[in-house]
Amino acid sequence: DPSASYDIYALHQASAIINNSEASINIGSPTQTQEATSSSHVAQYDPLYGSNTGVSIDNMTVALQHLASVLTFKIKNGHSSPIQIASVKVSTSNHSKLAGTYALDLKSGELSESSTDESITLSITDAPTLQAGEEMSVWMATAPFDLAQGDSLEFTITTSDGAEYRHTQTMGGAVAFAAGKIKSMKQI
Repeated sequence: DPSASYDIYALHQASAIINNSEASINIGSPTQTQEATSSSHVAQYDPLYGSNTGVSIDNMTVALQHLASVLTFKIKNGHSSPIQIASVKVSTSNHSKLAGTYALDLKSGELSESSTDESITLSITDAPTLQAGEEMSVWMATAPFDLAQGDSLEFTITTSDGAEYRHTQTMGGAVAFAAGKIKSMKQI
């Protein structure tokens, strides 16, 4: 009917539509895989959502918004011998929920936790061998979270030979890891 108004809801990458007004979605994942230094894997952990209400049949457009935050940082080889990064685990001192399954209310856009994880482990395939002083970029999709001044990101870096290195980055002020935003952290 050309004279009627319509409500439009769009969702990309839902795990399941629960009913006409709710969907189950995964934001981030507790296990992610990065190919070499590429960030292309991030899209599969970042669902998109949008709505447009009260529109005419001639104006059925929907702007999609990212629901995940993206965390990126560089890892630098501070040793004299070469290393190859196999994985990076990230968690927070305040036990933020970094990934999980959420119920998305399609009408309001509100998220409710179904099940969540407090850490993300990123496996890196075909990682370059880093000589002394060389660095590589790492990318993770996370659920949105906040850190207050004094809270920290905790990194466990595992190399291909099984060595583990730990790094803690404490926040000098409040930091929001917001949906649709890329947060670059200092080199570790």
